[in-house]
Amino acid sequence: MLLLLNDSGFMGLGSEFMPALNEGTLLYMPSTLPGLSQTEAQRILQVQDRLIRTIPEVDRVFGKAGRADTATDPAPFSMMETVIGLKPEDQWAGEAQVVPLKGL
Repeated sequence: MLLLLNDSGFMGLGSEFMPALNEGTLLYMPSTLPGLSQTEAQRILQVQDRLIRTIPEVDRVFGKAGRADTATDPAPFSMMETVIGLKPEDQWAGEAQVVPLKGL
């Protein structure tokens, strides 16, 4: 009996608790080939941001190429970061909806 009670406490070990979050913001982090020049990175980022802004559900886009000069940002220069702010769902066109990611 004691063994059964003990075993039930360990059933959740090894699994991760992550609640479903929908804060209306996406983080898009594409990578380019190493050795990309600053000029080319800027051009790619501008084109990428312009294309993302054409999506009707997008409110704002902020992209960054390069990295901060800190130990907390180990990303290489070839990795870009783009924060995509979405409009409230009641302002979305047609039947667009948030689809939860499952099984990752």
